[in-house]
Amino acid sequence: MGDGVDVISLSIGVDVPSPYEDAISMPSLTAVDRGIFVAAAAANNPARWALQNGAPWISTVGAGTVDRSFTAQIVLSNGAMIEGYL
Repeated sequence: MGDGVDVISLSIGVDVPSPYEDAISMPSLTAVDRGIFVAAAAANNPARWALQNGAPWISTVGAGTVDRSFTAQIVLSNGAMIEGYL
């Protein structure tokens, strides 16, 4: 943290420890207190219910999929329309 870092991005898979054994949440709180943005993957686990970085000072991100398609239309400034799926 002494080298001027602005962002810490974490994507690691660990077992969910008790709060006093968590090697991620407490050091990240120190980083946030020093003005560093901390982001972490919600989990690196195939289980749909998994959340491994739940500390409220960490911005937790995740990705997901659904089993259906949604149509979308984009109209460009020249009037051309592009249709696709989200």
